[in-house]
Amino acid sequence: MVKAHYFYDPMCGWCYGATPLLEVVAAHPGIELHYHPGGMLDNRLLETGMRQHIIQSDQRIGQETGQVFGDRYLNRLQSAEPVVLDSYLPTRALLVAKDMGLDTFAMLKAIQSAHYQQGRNVNELETLLAIAVAMGAPSDSWLQQMARADQVLTSVISQSHSLMQTHQVGGFPTLMIEREHGRWKKLPLNQFYRRPADWQQYLTQVLSV
Repeated sequence: MVKAHYFYDPMCGWCYGATPLLEVVAAHPGIELHYHPGGMLDNRLLETGMRQHIIQSDQRIGQETGQVFGDRYLNRLQSAEPVVLDSYLPTRALLVAKDMGLDTFAMLKAIQSAHYQQGRNVNELETLLAIAVAMGAPSDSWLQQMARADQVLTSVISQSHSLMQTHQVGGFPTLMIEREHGRWKKLPLNQFYRRPADWQQYLTQVLSV
């Protein structure tokens, strides 16, 4: 079993773009996937200039990766409605998903879909609760775990940043595999957008070395 390390943020558009490739990694029987959240945005209210920047960036991401940004999401960015982006609450939800035995990648994908396709407020506890319950989590237990996860979130993100510095990770998404003797190798996600079959073949070759 090979360890793979995924440096990501749930509010990172390029991470959403890489979702089809990470889906292959998460389902691979020879890979043990570890998640390292980056804490990119802390409850940030978007101003007009930033909204336009995000819309333009999302257009490029969609063109390069084939991922769809939904009309409800785009309409929110273009409206006068306040839009807050927060990495921390969704990251807590992902930590809780892992602790409760839920599929971490499935939770991440559901959060990304809720945000980028359905235009839902994933910076709100009620939205994340609905996602967790749909995945089979008991609501009371999940809420209790969410409250406790707040105590470890800062430490988890700090550990991610420390690993990023050690292995010269410059941004999200970054996927690395861990070799013997502490050697880590970065895998070129950006070369395989729209090519999941080629990506699958590439992974097979990398893991066989």
